[in-house]
Amino acid sequence: MNPTRSLTFLATIAILSLPAGCSDDNSTQPSRQPALDRMWPNEDGRYWSFDLTQRWWGVEVPYTLSATPIALPAMRQLAQLAAARETPDGTTMTTGTLRLEFDGTLTIYPGVTGQNLVETITFDERPLRTAPDQINDFEVLSLALHGGVWEKSADRITGYGDAGRMYLPWTYLESELTTGHEFVQPLGNTGATLRARVLGPSLVETPAGIYTQAIEVFYVIDFGVSSETDGPGNLLGYMHPLSYGSIHYAPGVGPVASYERMLSNFGPNGLERGYAELRYSLRSTGITP
Repeated sequence: MNPTRSLTFLATIAILSLPAGCSDDNSTQPSRQPALDRMWPNEDGRYWSFDLTQRWWGVEVPYTLSATPIALPAMRQLAQLAAARETPDGTTMTTGTLRLEFDGTLTIYPGVTGQNLVETITFDERPLRTAPDQINDFEVLSLALHGGVWEKSADRITGYGDAGRMYLPWTYLESELTTGHEFVQPLGNTGATLRARVLGPSLVETPAGIYTQAIEVFYVIDFGVSSETDGPGNLLGYMHPLSYGSIHYAPGVGPVASYERMLSNFGPNGLERGYAELRYSLRSTGITP
């Protein structure tokens, strides 16, 4: 089987660009849900600098086909399976820095105007090719935490990323922040669906500090069931590709950490390994003078 055609679709979605020092989140009591406005401060000049770590283990996606279409399990079960993931041996790793900063406003086609969240990624020294199926300067693009037009309302926080001249909305948070809350949205007309579930408060350690009441939100990009055929067009089986990850938001600080696993598959063997992972961990945050 050659899954390369699935990577083409991922490349379109992945341009969506599936997380900061000081914090006042320690004052947040477990019994009190923080307001949406505090989950991501958005003063002009506010910035976040993250340590970036990406790992990949090849550009060919090892899907296991199923004889019949398989639906994704409930988000609660999928989050549990994702938490038990393993990183394959022999991975290639690069490191760097992600910086996000609010800088004025930005208008994008088809006329969406919001704050301009500027994204800057700087990589450290890049590795040479280590295997025949790996390429030099391979970059794993974030599916979730990205720059672009950014909006906050009383109901939700939304970012718009540029995917091949098509700006797709990505809902980061809704005003309902209680554990177990879920929301679903289509990703434009791509056929993919964003699914999210609030996993609740947790402790997160980053270079910027320890956040004791960071709210974790689990995200899934569901690409839907697709079929695989051979050269003559005979059906080989079905696959259900997805990408998944989570972002931790600290009240009064914003995103402080994130994890993403790119283009996995849910098949007869459960949740498969995908082909790459990306981590962000907050190094510093503040307001540019």
